[in-house]
Amino acid sequence: MQFPCNLKLAYVATLCALLNVAVARTTGQGLHIIARFRAPKCSSGSCDGGLWDEIDGYVKQAKQGKVPIMININHEWKIANNWSTDSKKYVSDMVKSYVKDGAIVTAYVSTDYGVESESDVKGNVEKWLTSDFGYDYPCPITGIFFDEAPADPRESLYKKYEGYTNYARSIMSDAFIFYNAGGTWSSSSPYQKITSAYCVREKPRDAFMNDWPSQAARWIKDNDMEGYTDSDSGTQMGQTGIIIYDATESYNSWEGVFKIGQDNNVKWVSTTTDYERLPDYHVHIIDYLCEHTYGDACKLTNE
Repeated sequence: MQFPCNLKLAYVATLCALLNVAVARTTGQGLHIIARFRAPKCSSGSCDGGLWDEIDGYVKQAKQGKVPIMININHEWKIANNWSTDSKKYVSDMVKSYVKDGAIVTAYVSTDYGVESESDVKGNVEKWLTSDFGYDYPCPITGIFFDEAPADPRESLYKKYEGYTNYARSIMSDAFIFYNAGGTWSSSSPYQKITSAYCVREKPRDAFMNDWPSQAARWIKDNDMEGYTDSDSGTQMGQTGIIIYDATESYNSWEGVFKIGQDNNVKWVSTTTDYERLPDYHVHIIDYLCEHTYGDACKLTNE
């Protein structure tokens, strides 16, 4: 899939998701990887991509294991606009490769829990979906990651965020929309109708393991947050996500988080040790997710 726009990149977070690009298809629980990516180091036309290259390995592994990946671009597009031409082209080539291998690519937009001005939010959405690096290059972005979304029942906020979804999809009709709130909202505001996925918990690993509330599981069920296909856009809607940090490299550290997710219809899971690097265990998580979807067809490497 290609769109008539060009890509500005700063930092990147990757999300292993549950569906293919612009296709509403749930195949099982998915992995959300977050890392801060820097500009590739380029000299005389040759570049060391660093984490850009490392994530390419995850994308290819996930493709082989039929575990789709979403890559979330984080933060302001204009940071990347100051990179060298070689660096920008290298990143654009890499992102195009991710999409070709089945990844979803979304761009990060801050909303400050509804405080950010609507013009600034929509302006950032437009820049991500239509801007370029100063040269003609296809943009593979497939959606928007709205950070600091509200867990708030006020109708005014719901209408504001409904407007953000509609604006993004006026530019890209099948855009994947992710709201990161880190909490649940009142049933009077049906955010599941306007978002492809919604983060219901964002916590350190131990705190999450100690206090995952049963009411959150009931809320997921009561608000139909198990995923459905939107009749207008044809995209997957109403999935849940959790973002967990401070996990260790041990198998039990992240496996416990995924077990809770599996037991509570959580479709997207982020787990990391920090945001400056990609933890070694992610290669094992992809195998883990493949094994839970396809059984003996996948071989665990984390045993």
